Amino acid sequence: MGRYVLRRVLVSIPVLVLASVLVFVVVRSFGVDPARVRCETSRDAGCLERVRAQLGLDRPLAVQYLDEMRGVVTGDWGRSLRSDRSVAELIGDALAATAPLVGWAMVVSLVLAVVIAVSGARRPGSTRDHAFGALAIAGLALPTFWFGLLAIQLFTYDLPRWLGIDGPVLYSVPDPTGRGPVAAARELALPVLVLSVQLVAGWSRYQRAALIEELQADHVRTARAKGLRERRVVWKHGLRGSSTAMVTVVALDAGALIGGVVITERVFSRPGMGTLLVSSVSDGDTAVLIPWLLVAGAAVVLANLIADVAYALLDPRVRIAGPRSA
Repeated sequence: MGRYVLRRVLVSIPVLVLASVLVFVVVRSFGVDPARVRCETSRDAGCLERVRAQLGLDRPLAVQYLDEMRGVVTGDWGRSLRSDRSVAELIGDALAATAPLVGWAMVVSLVLAVVIAVSGARRPGSTRDHAFGALAIAGLALPTFWFGLLAIQLFTYDLPRWLGIDGPVLYSVPDPTGRGPVAAARELALPVLVLSVQLVAGWSRYQRAALIEELQADHVRTARAKGLRERRVVWKHGLRGSSTAMVTVVALDAGALIGGVVITERVFSRPGMGTLLVSSVSDGDTAVLIPWLLVAGAAVVLANLIADVAYALLDPRVRIAGPRSA
């Protein structure tokens, strides 16, 4: 197992390097001059030349890239061109705000998706299966921003009025004075709901199809022939064998969500990685944008690595199917 993990880590390194090159080239091709952004409010005539020298913008592009990566690796991510705050601090605060949202959305989505998938796979073609399928298609078709606004309207305005409650049923905007798990849960409830809809819709259909196929396998038929209860056959034998591919999908979605919650955070006015991305792009703050993209890319690569390891734990054949003879 250790050799398998080491191989996967070594494969991930060139991917990260290539991603860093692409990020650096794309961001620098935006046509935004970091020196002009930094000196926008300065009246010093020599500000542009001085800042260009400080930031190394007068050096060849390849040298600038190496300087940027050296700073990323050593932890010196520089300072924001706009706020002059530490970029590492900005991204750290954004990750701390986004992580609970993504984490709870993943947990809720995974539990619901598995329950719905098992319910449909046990009786494919039933009324309940067709109903869940229709809801899944509707969930995939719902625009996130529209569903978020609808949820805010329903839970903070319409539902309290119908129930005669003074104030929103659930908070849609983070309360800076709120403390404790109850306040945190109320702040996260609506964003998690909105973020989970499409995840549940996609994962449940994916897991259902894999589970239906697995339930026809020989080892499942053997378990049934031994007289095991159907519930035990499905949950222990069928679900484990059909979950290997699902692990990959969930892990990759987790990595992508770290940088893909832009719409949800903007709709609910939440701080986080999505909000930081929007502000960095609108401000032309490339000092924040490049590390942000690198962190988001690293999250996807790390999630892919975790998926490979989890897949190998669930299916030992994966560990020996690689380049063993090499």
